[in-house]
Amino acid sequence: MVAGPELARIIEEFEVNCLDGGTGKASTTNLKHHEHTASALVKFSKKVGALVQVFEEMGNPFMEESEDLLVLDSRDIADPAIVQSVRSIEKTGQDQYDNQRSGERRWITTTTTTCGEAPLVDINILDGAAVINMLKPIGIKPFQEYADHIFLPFIKSQLRNVTRIDIVWDVYLEDSLKSTIREIRGRGIRRRVAPPNAIPSNWQEFLRLADSKTELFEFLAHQVVENLYGDKDIFTTCGQNVLCSRVHTDISSLAPCTHEEADTRMLLHALDSANKGHRRIMLRTVDTDVIVLAVSTAVCLADTEIWVAFGTGEHLRYIPAHDIAKELGYEKARAFPMFHAFTGCDTVSSFAGRGKKTAFDIWKSFDEVTPVFSSLLTDPSTFNDDCMSVLEAYVVLLYDHTCTETARKNIFTTKDRSMDNIPPTKAACYST
Repeated sequence: MVAGPELARIIEEFEVNCLDGGTGKASTTNLKHHEHTASALVKFSKKVGALVQVFEEMGNPFMEESEDLLVLDSRDIADPAIVQSVRSIEKTGQDQYDNQRSGERRWITTTTTTCGEAPLVDINILDGAAVINMLKPIGIKPFQEYADHIFLPFIKSQLRNVTRIDIVWDVYLEDSLKSTIREIRGRGIRRRVAPPNAIPSNWQEFLRLADSKTELFEFLAHQVVENLYGDKDIFTTCGQNVLCSRVHTDISSLAPCTHEEADTRMLLHALDSANKGHRRIMLRTVDTDVIVLAVSTAVCLADTEIWVAFGTGEHLRYIPAHDIAKELGYEKARAFPMFHAFTGCDTVSSFAGRGKKTAFDIWKSFDEVTPVFSSLLTDPSTFNDDCMSVLEAYVVLLYDHTCTETARKNIFTTKDRSMDNIPPTKAACYST
């Protein structure tokens, strides 16, 4: 009941003040309302007198017949700009609300739907690690209880309106670039994953260790295929292999797989599902890399919709990667991953002071760099001095729309810019 706390407060106040401290006997000393004291009455009388005085001096504002917007305490007429703002504020607020509800977020000219308007799809492909980070074991002790009461019910809910679900897990290799990043993040809590073992109290610290996550992923993968079965297909990766809820299912196009990150492996599962006739595919992730890869993949799949459920909670959005691919066009969509990597990603630093939007705006007006991005993506061995010259020109344009190949010196000397804000050297650009 919403009013419950306030009613409890009033009853307690009555018992304390009127029943002699809650003993049940009527008090003979304090039966008045807390505002019926002498000091409270004096303050109230002064406020009433001040209000009457203002009405006598300025007039009653509620009887004002003028159409002007007046300041109540001074009777000054408000500025016309303020009047216009006040009169249009309701419409402005309604327009902003309607835009938010319709999900108009435009980085590239496209639309997305809100979390309450999930599109109908045939297959869900989940980033397992992202799901685990969302499903925290609150009030759960053993790992088996986490699987039975949190993870498996979530998978069942995702399977309800589709015919197939794929769960893709990361694989942690010791000799990869990502292992260095994991070391920088620090050590966490190591706990052996087994059905009766207790889950560490600090879930995030537990997930910081690659060994802990590997054991957890394998445990949950087996729990899924062993406990969820029926007339729908369930695929889950387990290391380089793939487990399936149906026996004798052909998984030759999915395993063995040497992909380290779920980001790229999810798209492999999307291609497999498209080849098997699924035409509406959903990728569930919190990583922007998946959006980029989905756009690049969508342009190659005719008559197939690829949606990306991106974010969590109130920030969840359904992004139509296929619409973005159409807007970009075939060449730019195919080169999109290389553009993303070149302008800054997990293992590549971004250009100082230049974000993705600036980089994308320059790309739209400098089409010469698109074939270079494409060649770097498909066949890096073809990269030559001509390609390098185009990339240099693109980087220079990031910092000054009017400069030439010799702009580094000119920008610094003529515009008095910080050393951090001038284009990088050729060697730095090549190392990128």
